[in-house]
Amino acid sequence: MMEALEILGWMLMSIVKFVVTPSLALASGMEPGRVFWVCASGAVLGVLALFPLSRKLFVWQAERRKRRGKPVFTPGRRRVVRVKQHWGLLGVVAFSGVVSVPIAVLLAAKYFARSRWVIPALVLSFVLWSALLTAVSWLLIR
Repeated sequence: MMEALEILGWMLMSIVKFVVTPSLALASGMEPGRVFWVCASGAVLGVLALFPLSRKLFVWQAERRKRRGKPVFTPGRRRVVRVKQHWGLLGVVAFSGVVSVPIAVLLAAKYFARSRWVIPALVLSFVLWSALLTAVSWLLIR
């Protein structure tokens, strides 16, 4: 029972602080193969759970903004749109491991929700990031 709770804790941590979780898990004594699977599956579960919630959040926010009459395009939003147009989905996917699961999912849901490739791209990205971070951490720790 304690082992299952420990794995669940590591999975939740990989959703919130993805970039440091493999290093911390390896430092705690977990074996590298298990670290990879725990971090990857935690991030994948985070993507699958947070993506629909993020889409609903943006729909609610747009309705609220319409009622309040706030401007749709602020200078900050223009900057984000410019970055999105320059980097696209590939940019969000490439930097997803560094910016964490919730932020990557929010950006993807906001700007690429209609793309059928967004969820598979995020899942693949976090699996690859998990492998990379686990390997680098293992090489540095051993």
